[in-house]
Amino acid sequence: AAVSAARTKVATANADAAAKFKTMGAAQTAAKGKRGAMTAATARSVLEGRLATKLTSAKAALAGAKTAAGKLIGADLAPSADYRTGSDGVASALDALGNGYKDLDADLGALITALESAIATRAQAHDTLQASAPDDPGLAAYSAVDAAQDLCAEAATALRDTGEQARSVFRFVEFVNAKKIEPFTKYARDNWPDKPEEFFAEAFALWLSDPEYLKSNAKDLHGWFAAGEHRK
Repeated sequence: AAVSAARTKVATANADAAAKFKTMGAAQTAAKGKRGAMTAATARSVLEGRLATKLTSAKAALAGAKTAAGKLIGADLAPSADYRTGSDGVASALDALGNGYKDLDADLGALITALESAIATRAQAHDTLQASAPDDPGLAAYSAVDAAQDLCAEAATALRDTGEQARSVFRFVEFVNAKKIEPFTKYARDNWPDKPEEFFAEAFALWLSDPEYLKSNAKDLHGWFAAGEHRK
């Protein structure tokens, strides 16, 4: 009887333990799913913030220059109309490019080309005005705008490669979340999700150096790189 009671007690304890583990497992699964859903948004926010910082600073300088230029009083601005319109065209192209860095489907190459074209149009209008009316007040007023716009363009162009890399990381984050692929190393896990580029870099390095290992251990991710998704 004593043995039977002991066995019953052990069986009950085991059942309780199994129930607790099942509950814990369900909680962990729910937490993991919630974390995965949050990861893409967190990574996107972090990377967009980094991309925007330098461009925002340059746009602030541009705004200040345009404010100063707008204080011309009593001057005939008609001769400088094309030049000022050209300046506005550059500003619009810069805004479009700034928004493009946040849009996964934007054609950054086309936006850069549009910016370069707008700058060329502005420069031609400037040279035409300077040749016909070298003392026109618009030239002096908008020289600061030109300088600010050129700095902004340089910042935007310098961010092009970074922006394209970030787009790849965005796609990478969305893919690994969808496939529930965990970072491979402790370093990548420690930096996830705030620095998703670390996991991306490790996975890409594996794809280049040991694709068979990646295929054996993360077949879906191997397929993602093989399809060239990191270059889109």
